[in-house]
Amino acid sequence: MKILFIHNVSVWGGSLRSLHETIRVLASHKSISEIHLILPNCEHINKFEKYAKVHSFKAIPQYDTTEYGKYSGFRKLILIRELYAYLLFCIDFKRFKSTQCHFDIIHFNEIVSFNSISSVLKKAFPCSKIVCHVRSLQRQIGFPHFASSGLKARADALIVIDDCVESTINKEFHYKTHIVPNIFVSIEDNDFELRTRDQTEELRLLYIGGLNWEKGPDRVLACAKLIKNRKLNVVITFAGIKESNKNAIRKIIDFTLNILNIRKSIRKKDVTKFIESNELEGKINLLGFQEDIRGLFCDHDVLIFPSRLNAPGRPSIEAMSCGLPSIVFSNFGSNIIIIDDETGYNISNEDVDKLVDRIELILNSPDRLEKMKKKSLLHFRELFSEDIHRNKILEVYKEVLKN
Repeated sequence: MKILFIHNVSVWGGSLRSLHETIRVLASHKSISEIHLILPNCEHINKFEKYAKVHSFKAIPQYDTTEYGKYSGFRKLILIRELYAYLLFCIDFKRFKSTQCHFDIIHFNEIVSFNSISSVLKKAFPCSKIVCHVRSLQRQIGFPHFASSGLKARADALIVIDDCVESTINKEFHYKTHIVPNIFVSIEDNDFELRTRDQTEELRLLYIGGLNWEKGPDRVLACAKLIKNRKLNVVITFAGIKESNKNAIRKIIDFTLNILNIRKSIRKKDVTKFIESNELEGKINLLGFQEDIRGLFCDHDVLIFPSRLNAPGRPSIEAMSCGLPSIVFSNFGSNIIIIDDETGYNISNEDVDKLVDRIELILNSPDRLEKMKKKSLLHFRELFSEDIHRNKILEVYKEVLKN
């Protein structure tokens, strides 16, 4: 099989890391003859060159159909940027097409890029089968007609990362939908040691997500305030906070986007001010970007991820790989990642008080925590092995090629 992957952003985030892991395990399989990757210009291209032929584009447009990406009010201005990105893409794609004649599979790593350019790809490679990865919850109300028509006409298969995402896919597409959880780097037993907490010690909570508003840093701060009020022996590590090195123009742009509600953000100085004004020194530790993410997990007891994305998120699974249970905000209850009272807790209705209730429950039950740690590690190894992931992806490819 000759496969073309397409990814729309250059940030080394969860979706790009998951793509790297997928390409890595597919590249060594005997049924794969070539892997190509279209990616925006970025510093991470060299990470893929060992496994795929990388084609660097100036831009790849996207149209957001997620629950949290509605183009309303001033956010409609973003579409001007996407139109410009579309023009740049077409120029680069014309050059790319002159060097390629056929692909068996075209795999969009995000539905947002499928929405914007799948018609271009299908016209250029009419015999190719198109697979679309869906990694985020889709809109239940106001899903664009053109996007729905595109899925119906051009997507031969949809791959969703969990049952939460699947529940937001229109039922008319369920016959072509497959659940394939993201793959994660394998971890051997002797690579780390689980932290054992004595009941007299503080409970160490870890939050990873930086100051990205969608990940819920403001909710973590509210959680810390409640923990202090309840006089709980709990410490929160706030990881991934980067020092701002933006110039004055960039800061003005970010401030304007925040005011217009186009892109919300929280500044480090706001976090520091909140800590000082609420006397939370000693209750919150601020850390910058961490290379040794595994060491960070192994030094904590529980991950908290109160995001606005209404899904467990990649940090929850990475934590699970080191035996950490997670407490997340999700209205879907138990799912294939977070099994309530076994690998963590799902908090519905974005209730910070309930989040603190679960933290207090774990704080006062060391035996419960140890059982959840062991179950989390076991669940990770059963669900996210490389062989399982690769075989499921290949099954999807083989199925669409038969039809």
